[in-house]
Amino acid sequence: MKKTVLAFLITFPLLSGVSLAFPTLNETPLLPSGTLSALALPSEPAPEPDFSSITLNPRLVVLASAQSLIEPSLRRSRFADSVFDATLISMVALNIADYVSTRECLKFPHLSEGNPIMKPFVKNDLAFAAVKGGLTLATYFGTKALFKKSKPLGWIASLASNLALSYVVSNNFRLLREARSR
Repeated sequence: MKKTVLAFLITFPLLSGVSLAFPTLNETPLLPSGTLSALALPSEPAPEPDFSSITLNPRLVVLASAQSLIEPSLRRSRFADSVFDATLISMVALNIADYVSTRECLKFPHLSEGNPIMKPFVKNDLAFAAVKGGLTLATYFGTKALFKKSKPLGWIASLASNLALSYVVSNNFRLLREARSR
């Protein structure tokens, strides 16, 4: 879309025959500058203008209007990327909260790890931290790479991960609160 708008803004003056030159640069524009009375139709027909002498000087093309049309969408894109990065940071924070709350829950003898993949690692603090950190980094960079290839899939993966981790962390804190109240 951005490329289409930019191409239109650059080619429209060329195709319409309007000169992009400024009168201050010793080039005569096709339309006279001044009041609208200069655009009034004369009583007798004017001779057909000679367009063969019109040249386009690339230094005179001003893209400020094109940038003002395209820039808001770039800002939206940067904002969306920033929000996605925030979901990745919250996923890392939720993984840290899961690690800390799991360690606290395991201090009570009647509570155990519910994730069968992590169950062998929770007995050793260093191994548990290394596996949890490695999986967090793999999820972070994997989701970021997925987002670069397909933004909707990246968003789905990030939001699903955050929802699942939110449930796990809230369940850990619920179990911890119940265990402390006994």
